[in-house]
Amino acid sequence: MGGTRLAVCAMALWLAGCAAPPPEPAAVARRLAFSGYSVVPPLGAGWVRKDPPGTDAGFEHEGMAPGSRVLLVAAARPAPRRYASIREFLDDMIARHEQEAQPRRFHVLQESTTLAPEVGPYCVRTVASAEDRARPGDPVMDATTLVCLHPSSPDWMITVGYSERHPHGAGSPDLDNEGERFIGSLHFFDRS
Repeated sequence: MGGTRLAVCAMALWLAGCAAPPPEPAAVARRLAFSGYSVVPPLGAGWVRKDPPGTDAGFEHEGMAPGSRVLLVAAARPAPRRYASIREFLDDMIARHEQEAQPRRFHVLQESTTLAPEVGPYCVRTVASAEDRARPGDPVMDATTLVCLHPSSPDWMITVGYSERHPHGAGSPDLDNEGERFIGSLHFFDRS
């Protein structure tokens, strides 16, 4: 009888422990899940959720320097076409970035587009910096994006990235780290 009571008490404690998990630390952000992918929102103070049109999620921060602004975005959309090879995908992403560059508005200071096979077989990472001639003082726009064809649904393209508009020489390295963490949080799963 005593063994049965002990087993029942042990089972009750075990169930109570399973029913009430320990509280999460305040600095842990919950993963945001969308159709076929998820990301972890920024953890630091000062971030505001603002979803620009055409995105699944967007977060904005005022930046460290006066007049600066940092934006993190995640979006899924149909892929523009099917790709026969990773090289074809890379070439198309480079061509798309060149079309979007708006040479009258932006003076490109630096740009690099490379494959990102550590993330997925059809992933391309672009890092760019440009002066924005349409704004007073020609502020700099730094941007990093990761564009991937969804691994199990290659007719869908997932984009995660961050950008910062700031005065010359006044970027926000701590916020860049948050942007890199955001990009690195990308996780794929089957689309529903």
